[in-house]
Amino acid sequence: MASSSWGLRLVACLLLLVAIVCPSCACEDDEGGGEVVLQWDEPGHQFRVTVTLNPHPDRDRTDLPVLAAFGHPEAFIDRDVRIYEITGGMASTAVAGDAWAQPDGGGFEVGFTAPGHTPAGEERSFWVYYNIAADPAAWQWAAELWASFELQDKDADSEDDGFRIEGGAYALQREINPADGTLRPGRRSDGDTVLEHLPQSLALAEGFTTQVQLESLTETHPAATVESEPFDAILTDGTAVHAAVSVAWQGLPEPVVHDLHLTYRLFAQWPFVENVVTAAVADGTHEYRFSSADWNGRTLFMAGPWDSMISDTRGDEALAAVWDTSMRWLVIYDSASDRGFGWFLTDDGVVRANPTDDGVSVYDSYGYSAGATTTFRYLWMASEAKDEIVQLFDDMVPGVEVSGPENRDLNIVAPQDDDFFFPQDMLSVLITTPGNAQPVVATLGRPGGAQSPLSLQNLADPVQWQSLAPYVFDQADPEGTWTVTAQSAGQSA
Repeated sequence: MASSSWGLRLVACLLLLVAIVCPSCACEDDEGGGEVVLQWDEPGHQFRVTVTLNPHPDRDRTDLPVLAAFGHPEAFIDRDVRIYEITGGMASTAVAGDAWAQPDGGGFEVGFTAPGHTPAGEERSFWVYYNIAADPAAWQWAAELWASFELQDKDADSEDDGFRIEGGAYALQREINPADGTLRPGRRSDGDTVLEHLPQSLALAEGFTTQVQLESLTETHPAATVESEPFDAILTDGTAVHAAVSVAWQGLPEPVVHDLHLTYRLFAQWPFVENVVTAAVADGTHEYRFSSADWNGRTLFMAGPWDSMISDTRGDEALAAVWDTSMRWLVIYDSASDRGFGWFLTDDGVVRANPTDDGVSVYDSYGYSAGATTTFRYLWMASEAKDEIVQLFDDMVPGVEVSGPENRDLNIVAPQDDDFFFPQDMLSVLITTPGNAQPVVATLGRPGGAQSPLSLQNLADPVQWQSLAPYVFDQADPEGTWTVTAQSAGQSA
């Protein structure tokens, strides 16, 4: 059999088991001499990810807001997170931050400010420690010191006809149609639907419409306006950092059974509003996402005069509905006063401003900005000076990269799941135990069940273990799935 058609497939299987670890950050080594310094700042948190703030090619940045979205396989993430900066190998330094998610646990996100100066061309790195949970964290309101929420009954008929959330720099108010339990969509000039910028005492917008469109790998379904369906609940959540209201639709039947959440989130210190739309599809047999074919997806009907715009891809120009799929942000502004309003996307997409006889509407067109997921996440920001929006949005464009989860006790770093090997290829095993000072043993399993021990050496880094010599595959090795297992502190992985 020719080697070009002969292959070995090896899967590194990691069973996440709770191990017994030393409660302090330093333990005696297994020979009783000296100390093994663990690289785990939070012994009570079992997992962490590395959040890398990507460099800006030509701008220094100061006290930059960082939003990092990530998930954990087959589990919810507890919102009690701990954040440490580790840039350039520095001693880990605690950073204040917070975490939030949709009411169903989806759309998990960590937010913090990268403190101080970030030079142009340089990245910064942070560890985010967390635990997992079987159920999503319950939403609860604990933002009374800086934010407020109310369900409104303006005509005093004992039926809710609107809601208002206010805090930080913004207030957002939407009308409810009590006759059918829906949100009122479109432009509403009666003053009961509004997005306000509180520092300017300015009504920015007087209407909202939210459209979504699902697609599977084989079919694109028709678009749907979420305001046309009766909602099931209005939920609120808040801390000293953020305050949010989410409208929930459960078990929507078309085009496939799914839940939907529309969330508006305000911040005590940051100058923007976050909007998150998520769908959770009940049918697990297909992979669904928000479609890249949706047209006028999420629309804000603006109040007041706007005549100019500036974006990251086209520069400064007259207000017009320009189609550009590589856009990340658009700022519209009034040239007479210089006040501006901006829309920021977390993925490349299309934001357009459309001047009409009724006023200007701004909308996110096409689903590219969902990044082939069932989550839309975008920011709105207002300022008396448009350049403040332009600067912050440009600072945030490089975004972040989030690593996969790292276990406190045992991680098989190499090989990776679904690695393939051929004759003469070499297999080297690398295992980390960043919060566990105990020695590690490892076993190589062959197709058919035969197993042999792997000799490991402890590297200069005391929580890294590597195979003493690589295993070299040859033609006599059986084809199929090979496994690497590891043991430490009486636990198996």
